[in-house]
Amino acid sequence: MTRRLVRRRSCRFDSRPDADDRASPPHFPIQVNGLVRILLSVLSLAAVASVAPAQQPSDTTRLAPVLITASRTSTVLNAATTATTVLQGDALRARGIATVGDALRQVPGATLAQTSGPGSQTSLFLRGGETDYVQVMIDGVTVNEPGGALNFANLSLDAVERIEIVRGPTSVLYGANAVTGVIQIFTRAGAGRTEAEVRARAGQRGLLDVEASAGGDGRRVGYWVGGGHHAFDGIYDLNNDTRNTTATGRLRLKPSSPVIVDVTGRYADARFDYPTEYYGAPLDSNSYSTERRLSGGVNVVYAIRPAIDLRLVAGTSRLQNITNDPVDDRIAGFDDGSPMPFESRSLRRNADAQLDLRIIPDATLTLGGEYDWQRLETGGEDTRTDPLLDRWSRGAFAQLLGNLGSRLAYTMGGRLEDNERYGTLNSVRIGAGMAVAPLTTLRASAGTAFKEPQFVEITGAGFALPNPTLRPERSRSWEVGVEQRFATDAVALAVTYFDQAFTQMIIYAPIPATGGFSAQYINAQSANSRGWELEARASLPGKVTARANYTLLDADVRATASGAATPLLRRASRTGSLVLSVPVTSRLLLTSDASHVGPRPDIRFLPADPFSQDVELPPYTLIGIGGTYSIPPLVKRTELELLARVDNLADERYEAVAGFATPRRTASIGMRIRLRP
Repeated sequence: MTRRLVRRRSCRFDSRPDADDRASPPHFPIQVNGLVRILLSVLSLAAVASVAPAQQPSDTTRLAPVLITASRTSTVLNAATTATTVLQGDALRARGIATVGDALRQVPGATLAQTSGPGSQTSLFLRGGETDYVQVMIDGVTVNEPGGALNFANLSLDAVERIEIVRGPTSVLYGANAVTGVIQIFTRAGAGRTEAEVRARAGQRGLLDVEASAGGDGRRVGYWVGGGHHAFDGIYDLNNDTRNTTATGRLRLKPSSPVIVDVTGRYADARFDYPTEYYGAPLDSNSYSTERRLSGGVNVVYAIRPAIDLRLVAGTSRLQNITNDPVDDRIAGFDDGSPMPFESRSLRRNADAQLDLRIIPDATLTLGGEYDWQRLETGGEDTRTDPLLDRWSRGAFAQLLGNLGSRLAYTMGGRLEDNERYGTLNSVRIGAGMAVAPLTTLRASAGTAFKEPQFVEITGAGFALPNPTLRPERSRSWEVGVEQRFATDAVALAVTYFDQAFTQMIIYAPIPATGGFSAQYINAQSANSRGWELEARASLPGKVTARANYTLLDADVRATASGAATPLLRRASRTGSLVLSVPVTSRLLLTSDASHVGPRPDIRFLPADPFSQDVELPPYTLIGIGGTYSIPPLVKRTELELLARVDNLADERYEAVAGFATPRRTASIGMRIRLRP
């Protein structure tokens, strides 16, 4: 069993399964091996990789000038001692990628489980960890719900400049929830003269992506504002529309040379109509869920002296979820609808101060403190649900980051956190990278992390006995890797081995009947997750670029300390991705991407006794192919591009979650206009 395996009180899966809740659809056999499909994708573009032309941005780079998330300070990416990937927003959008979740499919060690089509519950498993083991931030503001849960379905790429993904324990720098990694999304800032951009794409089944933004940067003030709207009519003919509207803004103030102030904000309003019963049958004509998310923050950087920087961050994140499943008169017989909607409202406020001291030769000492306050309020038909919970935590951290000579980079840090409910928590991390040859780098790191319980685990959410004595979950991890570059960095290969142990994991367990409850969340489970991440990248003649990764994962769990090990649900034993970019002429760029998900255990829910069964879902491979064509400008300082993309090119029939259908082949076309007055 995996943790938190429950059925909602309304007995509806509602197309919003937490990554650890289960449901199921018809079995679709896979006819072609996933690796063969990836190879076919490569050959389809390599055949046209003839000559030349204009350089196009790569959506992932290991050569970015600076990286922030891995160390909370500006660091050259090649000097990072942790496994890190950077995705560039412009290149992702040019390929037709619309959401952060879809972008993460190309990250080593990442498995995405999306219930059905766009807008449905989307959960991330990073390196085999739980879905709430990854901390997600937008411009430095944490957007996870209390306890770490996050639905990636409605996190669009509108106005996203880049995404930094750090794999491995990072609780030292970011506190609870950063157990298997951190994802930080940076929104666009004005750069240079004023410019405006409009991007639109339309396709089958009502697919529509529209984004407009504008910004500029002056001597004292810079800004960027934008908005986007995304729609899809769904994969079912009944009650399956998706709508998502996002607005983003950034204001950068430079009142004096040593001070920079960034004010950021982002708002998203999404609705998803779902027709599926808890086992995946599309029967319901009126159930829906909405999500409204607001995040914003102020980030101040003050260069007190050439060797001393002060950083201050204050932010807030607010999320409102409503799930409504009225009784459906269309259904002959029993309908498990509810006369009242269920609503949850979470609020997080955080503030931190960080001092970077470059007073040691070739090193930066970072000292910081952080305060985080969380609140959850719920409402529905069940009066046993605790309507309001809150908690605070405050932490202090220190990190030493530096170099010994020209060959060795190191980092070491520790964190002490005081949590209102759980007392004192601590974590540590050390890492090192060594250039053993001009083009060969060895890297190793180890650390611990912790995750506080979700509020619903403490209260039982109305269907389990409350357990206020729950303890945070803990982890111990280590990894070692090597990167070999060739031809002066034009080609690179990297291999990383990681090993993680998770303890005090929270499970939903049966108990003797108490107060009308027969189950409770308890700290009882432990798990291990280990594996290999293989990465390759190449810049070929004619400015052709290729990037691939493949992950082998062995993840198992023990429901009790003495119990037998069983595979963790929905963790694929192997995953891989490929991204290929081929400039055919100076105006035409072709791109292709493929993501492969190997076999993985799941639970298929059934409408009648025995109501569930263990299954192994077969592997699948999704191939996308697209292109951009630059039209000669008719107006000075104007750029015009035509866009085209086909998702699921092979029309793969697959299940990402047992019991639920998924999108078939979808074609779209569009255009992008950029104005630079």
